[in-house]
Amino acid sequence: MEAHLRCTSHDGGYSHDAIVYALTECGVRHIDTAKHYGCEERLGKAIRESGLARSDLWLTNKLWPEDYGYKAAKKACLDSCSRMGVECFDLYLMHWPESLKPGRSNRETRAETWRALEELYKEGVCRAIGVSNFMVHHLEQLKEDCSQMPHINQVEYHPFQQPNHLMEYCRQEGIVFEGYSPLAKGQVLSDPTVLRIAEKHRRTPAQICIRWSTSQIGGFSQDTVLYALRDCGIRLIDTSKYNGFEVQLAEAIRESGVPRSNLRLTNKLWPLDYGYETAKAAFRESCSRMKVEYLDLYMLHWPASMQPGRSNRELRAESWRALEELYEEGLCRSIGVSNFMIHHLEQLKQDCTVVPHVNQVEYHPFQQPNELIEYCRREGITFQGYCPLAKGQALSNPTIFQVAQKYGRTPAQICIRWSVQNGAITIPKSTKRERVVENCQVFGFQLEEEDMVAINKLHEGRHVSWDPTDVE
Repeated sequence: MEAHLRCTSHDGGYSHDAIVYALTECGVRHIDTAKHYGCEERLGKAIRESGLARSDLWLTNKLWPEDYGYKAAKKACLDSCSRMGVECFDLYLMHWPESLKPGRSNRETRAETWRALEELYKEGVCRAIGVSNFMVHHLEQLKEDCSQMPHINQVEYHPFQQPNHLMEYCRQEGIVFEGYSPLAKGQVLSDPTVLRIAEKHRRTPAQICIRWSTSQIGGFSQDTVLYALRDCGIRLIDTSKYNGFEVQLAEAIRESGVPRSNLRLTNKLWPLDYGYETAKAAFRESCSRMKVEYLDLYMLHWPASMQPGRSNRELRAESWRALEELYEEGLCRSIGVSNFMIHHLEQLKQDCTVVPHVNQVEYHPFQQPNELIEYCRREGITFQGYCPLAKGQALSNPTIFQVAQKYGRTPAQICIRWSVQNGAITIPKSTKRERVVENCQVFGFQLEEEDMVAINKLHEGRHVSWDPTDVE
């Protein structure tokens, strides 16, 4: 996981020397600031003094509510770029859901402001756009009023404040959840539970809180991964840079004692890294974080490039050519795609030479892309299904519950077994030991034809994850 630095002057002070040190000596590459913090010019100076190339940094800035509104928002972003001496931001956020402007509703002003951010994104001034401190109802309103969902929601997150409902909503909508104030502004450092755990692991309370945060966001449990590898015989590990825990996985693999040659490691290229050179660099960085020399499977994560100014098809083809070379060099044992529909695969077939070995797509009783599955079979592309439980939504379905009772199995086991019998390579996810064991126990029974047919009839086209249908 990359080191992050939040730079403020109002909250916790600003130290020029500390920032230069973080950049030059500690490998920090993600800098988070805001106009409201009042240190943009000094931060720009520190970046220049560090000698780091702009392309090596991830710069996040935020729009203060007093600048909300279409014209004001665009001007504020360009002014912030000017003060920091940069041409663009990697991420630009609406700082707060309330507009602080009397006479107009917060919802109306948020929508108008967000449309300005959408244009800045399309123009390439912001590589990604998001929000900060937005709750579910704010995000739902934005979804109704605008066309582009936020890439990120940055929210207060620490042991005393765990907005799990919001985190789950963000996961369902494909919004990255980013937590700030992991130490609760120091309040958590004297908590007896945190102190006891810090003593047990011989770490500081701050390190325990930060490690806990990175383990919770994205649904990662190192103990469960270790248990799956050591005690359950799991050998396929599927992750991505987007999930944010490549480093923790590397530690878990090392602690497990399982030889690298016995594992099948899958990783994915995030769309913000699409492009020939950037794809290769992102691959090398992922290998470095996971402490491996090669990956068994490397995938394009999503058919949209998320990079304005160039077509999705063009960037997919350019990125795929990079993956083809990594495959030829033996650095990827196989290469594939994720969330690709037939028209995306057809374009790749026309533009490149190697047909994807795998297509990983959402697959569960409510989402059965049978036409896509048949296309993959004809083209020799292995079909791999994720979200086999429909993020838990399938577990309470009456049909599945009835079938589970008939076989003396859990609803989760019925869903996974149904996927397996339909010929899909299935990758269930869990952070709980008992669920990992349960998910593995699906090979000692077989669903009868009438039960397979009954579950097949549950298809309704429902997506519980990203829907790539309309991506050009």
